[in-house]
Amino acid sequence: MTDAPRVVMTLLVRDEADVLADMLDASFALGVDHVIATDHLSQDGTSEILAAEAARGRCTVIREEDPAYRQVEFVTRMARLAATDHGADWVINADADEIWWPAAGDLKACFASVPDDVDVVVAQRFNFLARDDG
Repeated sequence: MTDAPRVVMTLLVRDEADVLADMLDASFALGVDHVIATDHLSQDGTSEILAAEAARGRCTVIREEDPAYRQVEFVTRMARLAATDHGADWVINADADEIWWPAAGDLKACFASVPDDVDVVVAQRFNFLARDDG
Protein backbone atom coordinates (compact mmCIF):
# COMPACT_ATOMS: atom_id res chain seq x y z
CA MET A 1 0.00 0.00 0.00
CA THR A 2 1.67 3.21 -1.14
CA ASP A 3 -0.77 5.82 0.15
CA ALA A 4 -1.66 6.21 3.79
CA PRO A 5 -4.36 3.65 4.53
CA ARG A 6 -7.86 4.76 5.48
CA VAL A 7 -8.58 3.51 9.01
CA VAL A 8 -12.18 3.20 10.18
CA MET A 9 -13.09 2.13 13.70
CA THR A 10 -16.36 0.51 14.73
CA LEU A 11 -17.86 0.82 18.20
CA LEU A 12 -20.86 -0.88 19.76
CA VAL A 13 -21.72 1.24 22.78
CA ARG A 14 -24.21 1.52 25.59
CA ASP A 15 -23.81 4.06 28.39
CA GLU A 16 -20.10 4.74 27.82
CA ALA A 17 -20.08 8.51 28.49
CA ASP A 18 -17.45 8.14 31.23
CA VAL A 19 -14.77 6.98 28.75
CA LEU A 20 -16.06 7.64 25.24
CA ALA A 21 -14.95 11.23 24.56
CA ASP A 22 -11.37 10.55 25.69
CA MET A 23 -11.25 7.30 23.73
CA LEU A 24 -12.47 9.03 20.56
CA ASP A 25 -10.00 11.91 20.97
CA ALA A 26 -7.13 9.45 21.37
CA SER A 27 -8.27 7.36 18.41
CA PHE A 28 -8.49 10.33 16.07
CA ALA A 29 -5.11 11.62 17.28
CA LEU A 30 -3.58 8.19 16.61
CA GLY A 31 -4.80 8.08 13.00
CA VAL A 32 -8.39 6.83 12.90
CA ASP A 33 -10.12 8.60 10.00
CA HIS A 34 -13.72 7.82 10.86
CA VAL A 35 -15.78 5.99 13.47
CA ILE A 36 -18.98 4.08 12.87
CA ALA A 37 -20.81 3.67 16.16
CA THR A 38 -23.90 1.69 17.00
CA ASP A 39 -25.50 3.25 20.04
CA HIS A 40 -27.60 0.57 21.71
CA LEU A 41 -30.04 2.22 24.11
CA SER A 42 -27.63 4.64 25.79
CA GLN A 43 -29.13 6.96 28.39
CA ASP A 44 -26.10 8.59 30.02
CA GLY A 45 -24.78 11.18 27.55
CA THR A 46 -23.15 8.71 25.15
CA SER A 47 -25.61 9.69 22.40
CA GLU A 48 -24.72 13.37 22.79
CA ILE A 49 -20.98 12.65 22.54
CA LEU A 50 -21.54 10.67 19.36
CA ALA A 51 -23.83 13.37 17.93
CA ALA A 52 -21.11 15.97 18.48
CA GLU A 53 -18.58 13.83 16.60
CA ALA A 54 -21.11 13.22 13.83
CA ALA A 55 -21.62 16.98 13.51
CA ARG A 56 -17.85 17.30 13.02
CA GLY A 57 -18.05 14.71 10.22
CA ARG A 58 -15.86 12.21 12.07
CA CYS A 59 -18.54 9.72 13.10
CA THR A 60 -21.51 7.88 11.65
CA VAL A 61 -24.07 6.93 14.28
CA ILE A 62 -26.58 4.10 14.10
CA ARG A 63 -29.14 4.15 16.90
CA GLU A 64 -30.46 0.71 17.88
CA GLU A 65 -33.70 0.80 19.86
CA ASP A 66 -34.39 -2.94 19.85
CA PRO A 67 -33.70 -4.29 23.36
CA ALA A 68 -32.18 -7.47 21.88
CA TYR A 69 -28.38 -7.33 21.99
CA ARG A 70 -27.42 -8.65 18.56
CA GLN A 71 -23.67 -7.98 18.74
CA VAL A 72 -22.63 -10.12 15.76
CA GLU A 73 -25.24 -8.48 13.54
CA PHE A 74 -24.44 -4.95 14.70
CA VAL A 75 -20.65 -5.29 14.39
CA THR A 76 -20.85 -7.03 11.02
CA ARG A 77 -23.11 -4.28 9.69
CA MET A 78 -20.64 -1.61 10.83
CA ALA A 79 -17.64 -3.42 9.33
CA ARG A 80 -19.43 -3.73 5.99
CA LEU A 81 -20.36 -0.03 6.05
CA ALA A 82 -16.73 0.82 6.80
CA ALA A 83 -15.67 -0.94 3.61
CA THR A 84 -18.54 -0.01 1.29
CA ASP A 85 -19.51 3.50 2.39
CA HIS A 86 -16.31 4.79 4.00
CA GLY A 87 -13.54 3.27 1.87
CA ALA A 88 -11.76 1.59 4.75
CA ASP A 89 -8.48 -0.12 4.01
CA TRP A 90 -8.40 -1.29 7.64
CA VAL A 91 -11.27 -1.73 10.10
CA ILE A 92 -10.67 -1.77 13.84
CA ASN A 93 -13.52 -3.30 15.84
CA ALA A 94 -13.04 -1.65 19.21
CA ASP A 95 -14.70 -1.08 22.57
CA ALA A 96 -15.10 2.32 24.19
CA ASP A 97 -12.74 1.36 27.00
CA GLU A 98 -9.88 0.49 24.61
CA ILE A 99 -7.11 2.64 23.19
CA TRP A 100 -5.43 1.21 20.10
CA TRP A 101 -1.86 2.41 20.61
CA PRO A 102 0.79 1.31 18.09
CA ALA A 103 4.29 0.43 19.29
CA ALA A 104 5.70 3.21 17.10
CA GLY A 105 4.22 6.06 15.09
CA ASP A 106 0.50 6.18 14.53
CA LEU A 107 -2.09 3.68 13.32
CA LYS A 108 -1.74 4.78 9.70
CA ALA A 109 2.02 4.11 9.74
CA CYS A 110 1.43 0.83 11.53
CA PHE A 111 -1.07 -0.41 8.94
CA ALA A 112 0.99 1.00 6.04
CA SER A 113 3.85 -1.27 7.15
CA VAL A 114 1.70 -4.40 6.75
CA PRO A 115 2.50 -6.24 3.50
CA ASP A 116 -0.19 -6.00 0.82
CA ASP A 117 -0.88 -9.74 0.90
CA VAL A 118 -1.88 -9.64 4.60
CA ASP A 119 -5.59 -9.14 5.31
CA VAL A 120 -5.76 -9.61 9.08
CA VAL A 121 -3.45 -8.56 11.89
CA VAL A 122 -3.54 -9.52 15.54
CA ALA A 123 -2.78 -6.94 18.21
CA GLN A 124 -1.21 -7.56 21.59
CA ARG A 125 -3.50 -6.58 24.42
CA PHE A 126 -2.50 -5.05 27.71
CA ASN A 127 -4.89 -4.25 30.54
CA PHE A 128 -4.18 -1.21 32.69
CA LEU A 129 -5.95 -0.31 35.88
CA ALA A 130 -6.73 3.31 36.63
CA ARG A 131 -5.13 4.67 39.77
CA ASP A 132 -6.41 7.41 42.05
CA ASP A 133 -2.98 8.87 42.72
CA GLY A 134 -2.77 10.77 39.42
